[in-house]
Amino acid sequence: DAVFRAALTRWFGVLLWFVLLGPAGALLYRTAQLVGRHSGFEESVPPGLAAACAGLVRVLEWPAAHLITLALAVAADFDAVAAAWRDWHASRKGGSGLDTGFLRAAARASVDADIELEDEYIDDARGPIAQMQEAMSLAWRVLVVWGVALALFVLAGKIG
Repeated sequence: DAVFRAALTRWFGVLLWFVLLGPAGALLYRTAQLVGRHSGFEESVPPGLAAACAGLVRVLEWPAAHLITLALAVAADFDAVAAAWRDWHASRKGGSGLDTGFLRAAARASVDADIELEDEYIDDARGPIAQMQEAMSLAWRVLVVWGVALALFVLAGKIG
C-alpha cells in the first residue's frame, strides 16, 4: 500500500497534471497535496483552506489512480487487477466517489499474483521485503507503461 500511495502522490499525480496542464498543473497538484495532507501546513494556513485542499487533492488524484490501475493491469496480471477493482467497487455501499482505495486493492492483488508465480529473483517469496520489492518493481513497470503511452501520444501528434 505504501509503495503505490507514494507512487501516486510523488510520481503519477504530478506527471498526469504536468502533461495535462503543464508546470502550473504539477505545481497546483503538489501544493494542494502539501497543504491538504501534511499536518505541518495545517497550522500555518486558514482553517478552511486545508480542508479545501484535501478535497481538491481527492479530485486530482482520482483520475491518476484510475490510470495507474489500468497501467497496472497491462503491466501485471490483468485478471487479478480487474477482479480486485471490481470487488472493491462492489463491496462499497455509498461513501465518497473520489476514494482511491481501489488502487490499493488492485496493487495488493497484483503483488500477490506476481509472488504466487515465485519469480526466481525473489528468495523469500512470502516475506514483507519480497512484497516490497515486488511492489517497487510493479511501480516501475507502471511508470514504463505510462512513458510508452506518452511517447505514442507525442509520436501521433508529430505524425498527424
